[in-house]
Amino acid sequence: MTSIYRLAGPGLLVVGGPVLLNFAFTSGCDGTSGSVDVGMEGGSDGNGTTTGATSASTTGTTTASTTGTTSTTTGATTGADGGMTTATTTGADGGTTTATTTGDSGDNDGGSGSSSGDSGDNADVATPLPGPDGGSSRFVYAAQDDGTIHVYDINNGHAPVKTFRFTSSTSVDVRGAAAAASTHLFYVMFNGITGNGGHLVCLDLLTDKILWDNTSYGPRVDRGDVTPDGSKVYLPSSEEEMLPYESVIDAVTGRLIAKITMPPMTHDTVCSVDGKKAFMENKSTDDRIRTVDTATNTVIATTDAFSAIVQPFSVTRSNGLVVANVEGVYGFQYADLSSGKILGTALFTGTTYNGTNWPHGIGITPNENEAWAGDRGTGNHYVHVFDITSLPPKQTRLVTISNDNPHWLTFGIDGRFCYVAGAKGLNNSTDVVDTTTYRKTASLGPSEDLLEVDFSHGAVSAVGDQFGVGRQ
Repeated sequence: MTSIYRLAGPGLLVVGGPVLLNFAFTSGCDGTSGSVDVGMEGGSDGNGTTTGATSASTTGTTTASTTGTTSTTTGATTGADGGMTTATTTGADGGTTTATTTGDSGDNDGGSGSSSGDSGDNADVATPLPGPDGGSSRFVYAAQDDGTIHVYDINNGHAPVKTFRFTSSTSVDVRGAAAAASTHLFYVMFNGITGNGGHLVCLDLLTDKILWDNTSYGPRVDRGDVTPDGSKVYLPSSEEEMLPYESVIDAVTGRLIAKITMPPMTHDTVCSVDGKKAFMENKSTDDRIRTVDTATNTVIATTDAFSAIVQPFSVTRSNGLVVANVEGVYGFQYADLSSGKILGTALFTGTTYNGTNWPHGIGITPNENEAWAGDRGTGNHYVHVFDITSLPPKQTRLVTISNDNPHWLTFGIDGRFCYVAGAKGLNNSTDVVDTTTYRKTASLGPSEDLLEVDFSHGAVSAVGDQFGVGRQ
């Protein structure tokens, strides 16, 4: 079995400190942003079959790397000597684990790998910034395709705080992000641009360090999720691969636990708020969402077929209602996960489908009063807001955003802000929309792979979700 090492803490492999990365970011407010009631005349002008699980074990190589890891804080200066520490271990099965770090703090050379103790005074610690009272603080952690994670202070107008790396590569295809408060671990799923495999990277939120980077699960990965207790990651095998399974990963070690038989092209996967279920869709012509029991890793329910291929979706806390983008639907469809029945279709109003792309990006507000769904197409820079307190859903708002072709959206933990990403791969900024005024209040760097992380007195106290899910 492949050995896994953490890169911080007593009795574990020690690595050097962070390397500084220059960071600049501009945030502001778009004065043209706004919302209108849909009912206004003439629309809007921008104002107003059950399958089992097969056990498997990891046979690939796991690489833990902190190459170029960055921890930059406003007003802080840290030297770097660019030293490198490398340690390799061979397990009983011949598998290897390599841990490498490039660069360490100016007052600690970290010159040799060690298996006991720390290599310097707090060299591996990136202390979270405290809140105004020295206690609680709230941040957005956003992974970008340049291999960095950018952190923004929610309590301070989403001002940029710091940035650090999750890979040494500077051009990747990020597919998803997830986190667990109990283990203070953060995960990034990404695919290499130059064919170096699908990655699941695990980082420590208390140190900003990479603990491991595993590429043994398949040629590509997709947008997975972690159970709230931090025990398992459910990882799709990619919408671009004809692989008929989804992987179950030990979220602490990266070890492969099982493969769940699924239709090929597994894609978005959502873990329920109570941690008991995981919901999976695929990009084959199956057109269904499957429910997996996280205790047994077996499929326990399957919906009826939607009208076409299911795209992003969101669920309520009770795991009852699901709203889903579906190809060929200018709006979304909704279903009862308990019965598996497709309940209906909610179509957009106030805009016109221009035949370019189908809507992609949907979420349920934490209080479960509304569903927000991004429009798609040239000139359709809008998010449609629906009242879902009763069914069928009723559109109530049309929110203007900065970019055409919005591709993803999610919410903060308390639902005050909605984060709307632009078209994937075009370096569009991400809008921060106030859900009480339905207006844009700030901009973040280009990322649709983001979620809220809260700290209290130096510990992770709560995390949000890359999927906008109900929490009521």
